[in-house]
Amino acid sequence: MSESNGSPEPSAQSRGLTLNEAARRLARIPQIQTSGKIATAPLLSLLRGGELAAFAWYPSRVIPRLKVPAAYWQSIDIADFKQIQFQSGRKSRKGTYTILVESLFDTYLETVFSAIGPEEPADTRDEVLRADLRAVVKCFEETREVSLAESDWTGFLVAKGYVELEEKSPGKKGRPEKSWSDLVPYIVAEIIGADAKIKVKSKKMAENILEAAKTAGLQNLPAESTLSDRIDEIYRTLKALENK
Repeated sequence: MSESNGSPEPSAQSRGLTLNEAARRLARIPQIQTSGKIATAPLLSLLRGGELAAFAWYPSRVIPRLKVPAAYWQSIDIADFKQIQFQSGRKSRKGTYTILVESLFDTYLETVFSAIGPEEPADTRDEVLRADLRAVVKCFEETREVSLAESDWTGFLVAKGYVELEEKSPGKKGRPEKSWSDLVPYIVAEIIGADAKIKVKSKKMAENILEAAKTAGLQNLPAESTLSDRIDEIYRTLKALENK
């Protein structure tokens, strides 16, 4: 089953939040109990309880954004709902949640009659309804993406008194700079403590520094060879300064 290109695509502004985006933003709320960067189970729980409402882009000109009832989510297993995390077989791509058009047909029927508007002449209402029904039934075997409206998300935060924390920007790869700044006192102590008349090998100094740092509980330490090279650089710099 695939989503048809026959119905108009929603604009980026009106598309709202995908369930993947909503689950990631939910994970940034301190009051939400979750692990990791995406709150999949908490989002499903909120949808089941009606605290958050999602909608599907339905193939209807009368109700293009059809609300997904809370009862629908009661039958959805968490294993199936995890499709929002990433695309099947492609963990680098964020997932989406889609619903079969036919599965929301009862919800559509409950809504479409009142959505047309009583002010329309009876003949016009019937014509619009027939055309819309044909369009929907034609797409029964297709799926439609489910989203959350930005306004509903904001309303949820306000109603609950939640504050969504800013997303942390990814840091540079490699060892944290913190390790080097924490090592400075140990490097200085080792250099000062070395007998100036005796040439202490940088490898041995690196070994002593790392041993003292590990004893103090430091983590993410550089390799001994890397530290030894840094110590050699320090001595070369000191030697150059002495010769000035």
